[in-house]
Amino acid sequence: MIVELASFITWKELTELIQVIIWPITVLVGLLFFRKHLGSVISSLGTIKAGASGLEMTFQNKLDSVKDMIGLPENASGGTSKSSGKLNMNTSSSGSPYQQLMELRDVLNSKIVNRAKELNLSTDNSSSLALIDELNRVGGITFKKMNEFKALIDLTNSADQNLNQNQLNQIKNLVLNLNI
Repeated sequence: MIVELASFITWKELTELIQVIIWPITVLVGLLFFRKHLGSVISSLGTIKAGASGLEMTFQNKLDSVKDMIGLPENASGGTSKSSGKLNMNTSSSGSPYQQLMELRDVLNSKIVNRAKELNLSTDNSSSLALIDELNRVGGITFKKMNEFKALIDLTNSADQNLNQNQLNQIKNLVLNLNI
């Protein structure tokens, strides 16, 4: 049967066929290979709106879901825990909301690093996410708190220059009230 098929298709036609189908196959294999990574990237985007102005991600929906996860009331005040009480939790009120968010990211990281140091864990060359996992592994943080911190880290990483002051205040409220 292959011999019969080969007599109908020339090498030139076979080469042209391969050139046509190679890119779709490559994309499909790439999607299959990176499907877990693509899934996490897509979930970190929040909601995507398609409109006349193009694609727009709504950061507020993601912020709302993190607020629901952590369960803070709208008017929660900045609290401190035993491990975070020594930190300067005030971010400067100067600069754009995005610049202030970068300072909040440092506060969040400090909470994690300080807790790791309390438990004599090495913090050298470790990301906040790696430290959170290690804290959970040794019993220094509950699974629920680990997920809350990961959600906050993801939230601060997904913010962009369009962050407004109200969103910043909500994130600040979450960071200041999340005790480790």
